[in-house]
Amino acid sequence: MLPRINSILYATDLSENSRHALWYAASLGRQYNAAVTLLHVVPDMAGLLGYPTGQGISVQNDDADWIAFTATAGRKATHSALENLRAIVRDCAEYLDFNPLSEERILVVEGQPAERILALVHAGNFDLLVLGTRGQGGPLDVMMGSVAQRVVRRSQVPVLTVRLPAPRTH
Repeated sequence: MLPRINSILYATDLSENSRHALWYAASLGRQYNAAVTLLHVVPDMAGLLGYPTGQGISVQNDDADWIAFTATAGRKATHSALENLRAIVRDCAEYLDFNPLSEERILVVEGQPAERILALVHAGNFDLLVLGTRGQGGPLDVMMGSVAQRVVRRSQVPVLTVRLPAPRTH
């Protein structure tokens, strides 16, 4: 029996490549008449630096200053991501006769990107996850692994990863 796709999660880091992956998510949503939820994870600043929030950096700042800084930065990043995602939904509406995207299905959360994507996939009743991948490899990916690699390895639903197309040479 063919799988039924009713709900798609599109996870984006708002990069050019993830925008390319959006068209796959929107196209599949249109083809299957499936709802597409847009997700952006604002990385937790303290977590990115390897510190539990407000700890381990009191030599330069006291804990209250660091917590206030990361909270303010998180709010600004969340607001900016919401605006970018709303613009994406509007852009898609201009090109698609049936737009599976809507502002009601925009989620912006804070945390570690792979973990937050996986938590939502597992809790959310999604049939497919679509995300972009840089496809560049290199030492950083070997050391840390990319978000896409971690998600693909652990996802309980099928994952479509979309690489940015190579520049055309004429």
